[in-house]
Amino acid sequence: MSPLFKKLNCKEEGFLIVLNAPDNFAPYLEGLERAAEIANSLSTAPEVTWLLAFVTQPDEIATIAHQLSSRLAGDPTLWFVYPKKSSKKYDSEITRDHGWAPLGALNLKPVRQVAVDEDWSALRFRRVEHIKSMKRRSSMRISPEGKKREG
Repeated sequence: MSPLFKKLNCKEEGFLIVLNAPDNFAPYLEGLERAAEIANSLSTAPEVTWLLAFVTQPDEIATIAHQLSSRLAGDPTLWFVYPKKSSKKYDSEITRDHGWAPLGALNLKPVRQVAVDEDWSALRFRRVEHIKSMKRRSSMRISPEGKKREG
C-alpha cells in the first residue's frame, strides 16, 4: 500500500469509494485494486465505510453530502480532497476553513488534514458522536452537535 493510503487510514480490503479523482491519481489506485473493491460512484454503495472525494467547488460538496446522508454507517472514514491555495493547476473557493457547511449539517466535523501532493490537501471528517475531544477554532465549528459540545 502506498504511504498516501496509509496516511488516509485505508484498509486494503472492503469497499472503497473514490469520487472525481483526477487522471494523475490513477497510479495511486492501481495497487489497491488488487486487494479492495473500488467504486467511483456513491450510487453503488448501500452504505459508506471509506470515501475519498475530490472536490473543487462548494456545490460538489453539497451534492456529495446529500448522497451521503442516507448511506453513512457507524464511524466511516471520510476524506475530502480539495485544491491547495498554492496549486497552479486548480482554482477553488474551498479552503481548509470554508465550504464545508453541507457536511456540518450531517453532524460531520473535520478532524485531520494531510497533504496529498503539491496540488491537493485532504480533510478527514468524522461524526461528532465518535470524536472524543473537540477543541477547534470557531471557524471549524460547522455541525449543530459540535457547536453544542464546544459551547
